[in-house]
Amino acid sequence: MNRKSSIRAHVASVVHDFQHGQTLLEHLHPEDQLLFSSHGVMTVRTTNGLFVVPPLRAVWIPAGVAWFKDPEGNVLSISQHFRKPSRQ
Repeated sequence: MNRKSSIRAHVASVVHDFQHGQTLLEHLHPEDQLLFSSHGVMTVRTTNGLFVVPPLRAVWIPAGVAWFKDPEGNVLSISQHFRKPSRQ
């Protein structure tokens, strides 16, 4: 098998446009996640602390960490989910 045929995507992107007053309830993911604010400010609460994410900044959320997002006003967020490659 050549290298090109063995490459698989291990990143997924999710874009969400939050309107004022919307929140995202506490949850967790089996993948590491980079949560980016394209515009607007969001507060991210985890078991490890509280993080204020201004526009054009991001917060890293490790796999298995419970968190929720509280946008301040309108927020466009982009999430990158990084799946760890399985060992074969």
